[in-house]
Amino acid sequence: MGGPFAAAAAYHVVLLAGAARLLRNPGPPASGAPQLPVTVLIPSHDEERVIARTLAALDAAGFPRELLRVIVIADNCTDDTATVAAAAGATVWERANPDLRGKGHAIAWAIDRLRAEPQQSGIVLLIDADCAVSPELLREVEAAIRGGATIVQTAHVVANPEASHVAALRYAGFRLMMTVRPAGLQALGGSAGLYGTGMGFRRDVLQAAGWKALSITEDLEQHLDLVADGHRVRFLARAQVASAAPLTHEDAESQQVRWEGGRARLATRTVPRVALIALRRRDPVLLLAALDLTAPPQSLQAAAELGLVGAGVALRSRGLVALGLASAAGQAVYVIGGLAATRAPAPVWEALAAAPGLVARKLGVFGRVAAGGTPDQFVRTHRDAMPTQVEVPPASPVGGEALRSP
Repeated sequence: MGGPFAAAAAYHVVLLAGAARLLRNPGPPASGAPQLPVTVLIPSHDEERVIARTLAALDAAGFPRELLRVIVIADNCTDDTATVAAAAGATVWERANPDLRGKGHAIAWAIDRLRAEPQQSGIVLLIDADCAVSPELLREVEAAIRGGATIVQTAHVVANPEASHVAALRYAGFRLMMTVRPAGLQALGGSAGLYGTGMGFRRDVLQAAGWKALSITEDLEQHLDLVADGHRVRFLARAQVASAAPLTHEDAESQQVRWEGGRARLATRTVPRVALIALRRRDPVLLLAALDLTAPPQSLQAAAELGLVGAGVALRSRGLVALGLASAAGQAVYVIGGLAATRAPAPVWEALAAAPGLVARKLGVFGRVAAGGTPDQFVRTHRDAMPTQVEVPPASPVGGEALRSP
């Protein structure tokens, strides 16, 4: 009964061991003058409040202007996103298709426009409209792809962990999911994964593959397709994007339902088929990419471990109690070790005391998912505007500076 959860805890410990090694020694920073042109695509839906900050952070990165093109996809916007972006110096592509809404459709439409252009060399970088980029991000992405990578994923961090316990716990979740996990997967010889923003592609890869993923988990879906085509994503720990987290559970819940529901649906519908393909091909990279999607979220893992111990006590089964406690110990190693490896700031450690309440609330989210309450389209998450100063913790094991956007 508890075997899958114990196996998941062991898997996460293995990921942590690999991630810790990679984060301690991420390799030298990017050096040399950039040579490859970079096209930044920013899918945006009613983002007039934050798009100027995102564009200012890209401009402040100091990448050679003759090699940089920034395109804002103003997708079914009803506000002044296009006007604000154009005033900030970006190229704006406006898309109006109320029947095909969502980030996946916007990206696919923009990629098709790029594929029709005569210039097919260089890099395409996808950044969310509410993200600031670290000063070194563009150079790290360019250097990695110039050095032989075909697809790269940068770390995505929460900008405001000090704002509330909810934001601090979201920071912890992002660090475990979007720094420790991809670093661990890469250390195991697998593909680091795609996580929605801060994704860089050699342009000819997208020219050949296009963008087929249109669901609310477009990044996970596209990753499986690309790995099946023989690609492997490289994780760039030195390069980071940062965005503000919601401050309350109520504000965060719609986003959590969308993420958890989309991931569960993809795992249920796609993973068995992809795993069979991987086994037939004897492709361990594709198999790991598929099986990674079946690992339960940390909140569900914690609830299952508590249930195992409780069932063991009620049934007087020492085996169940031992399994639950062993699984809980493995999860504790992963969470505490992962936050230590990424040098989480003090508010995150303090917020761990509120984690049991988060687990209880997340069970409600999983209940909604199980009952079919997952939205099929994007639903905006309410959050405060991105802070004027977005900071990556200065004690990051891979360096990192304050990200500033005016």
